[in-house]
Amino acid sequence: MSRSYENPAQPEQVEADDGHPLTEVALLVGTVVAIGIVLVAALTFGATWVAPKVPFRLEQQFAQGFFQERDRAADKDAVARERWLVRERALRALAGRLVREMELPAGMSVTVHYDDGRTLNAFATLGGHIVVYRGLIERMPNEDALAAVIAHEIAHVRHRHPAASLGRGVALGLVLSVIGISSGNSAAERVIGAAPNLTLLKFSRDQETEADADALRAIGKVYGHVGGLQDLFQVFQDARPDAPRGAQFLLTHPITAERLQRVVSSAAREAWATTGARTPLADILKPRRGE
Repeated sequence: MSRSYENPAQPEQVEADDGHPLTEVALLVGTVVAIGIVLVAALTFGATWVAPKVPFRLEQQFAQGFFQERDRAADKDAVARERWLVRERALRALAGRLVREMELPAGMSVTVHYDDGRTLNAFATLGGHIVVYRGLIERMPNEDALAAVIAHEIAHVRHRHPAASLGRGVALGLVLSVIGISSGNSAAERVIGAAPNLTLLKFSRDQETEADADALRAIGKVYGHVGGLQDLFQVFQDARPDAPRGAQFLLTHPITAERLQRVVSSAAREAWATTGARTPLADILKPRRGE
């Protein structure tokens, strides 16, 4: 008996696979990217939260060696060295007046360093170290404005912002290494190695706003008004005009015009005057002809 074979028709509920291989690849890549984003967000948030919980004395020990080496490396003749030290003492005395009004946690201290660099900048880093550049001091119209800078940087230390920023950077480097980007480990190592010199550590706009609020209260207590903070922001606005509105979300610092407005509104809320006599900058901090 002969048998015939037929290819039966597929049931209507069974559909042939008409998917394209590139669609599957795109779906896989999208899933990996999404997982990576969630992982980065979770680890950086966790590290940002955990790092400031590390005892401050350990943070100080971590940064101490760098600043000792930095001071030894200063190549200056006797006269320049003495001028450097006198200016540094003047900055530290001003910082001491501000610290007394800023309620630092027990065991926390700040150390201000003078730098002859001409950049318009100051920064706070690990262990309570603050660096103030000559280029910034030269642009300060009065002591009140300089005090506002130092108070702002002390506030970063007070809230452990440098530690949080370091933790965020290390976490990001580790995530990059986990997902297979070869530079991830070296990125984390560079962040750790350069941490004490933290022009590299960037603070978020929320952290900058928090530091501004502390600075406003501190100089209000020391000078009886907050005009120095307005003077400071005006210097920054004149030197570095705000970015176009469409690019402002890229900035880490709040918009200077917004900071000026916030001084007025915050002063009104806390009953601080925005005008008052300004204290002249100490003669030792003023630039000298030929330096």
